[in-house]
Amino acid sequence: QKGMFVTGSLDKTLRVYTDYKNTSVLIDHKDWIRCLGLSSDNKTLISGCVSATIVGWDMNIQKPIWRLEKAHSYESGNELDTINSLEFCHSNDTLFVSGARDGMIKLWDTRDLKKPINTIQAHRAKLNSALFSRNDQHLLTAGRDNAIRLWDVRCLGVNHFSSMPLSELKASKGIVMEYN
Repeated sequence: QKGMFVTGSLDKTLRVYTDYKNTSVLIDHKDWIRCLGLSSDNKTLISGCVSATIVGWDMNIQKPIWRLEKAHSYESGNELDTINSLEFCHSNDTLFVSGARDGMIKLWDTRDLKKPINTIQAHRAKLNSALFSRNDQHLLTAGRDNAIRLWDVRCLGVNHFSSMPLSELKASKGIVMEYN
């Protein structure tokens, strides 16, 4: 919709505004909402919260259409991982990236959410942001390890990257550029 924007809040709600007027309140999260992502066709919204849940919303009916509980969690499985960043791929509204407090990014396809397409340890500390380039060939990540990394997305679709340490990812051309 033209003139629409959405906010997420510590009160666990999403608020939809049209022409600068609050037109609806979306409720589904059980914890603070940290980030939002909107598909390029404005039909699907994704929201992430501090309890590691990602919710997909149909913006036409303004209802949840799917939920990923524990989308990011530590290996122990007991501690949840805050979702800090969400963004849809610009050229494909079914693909998105999520980033979390543990420095991991996950690439997802909404047509099959049983497991991520790929999981990558992008940073040694909290991930602040993950953004696709306009042509979707690169992913830019920023973390609390004082690094900004530019990734070649075409090299990230293969699952063998998921367990590689950062040093091996650099050698494999997964990381195109790194700034410390």
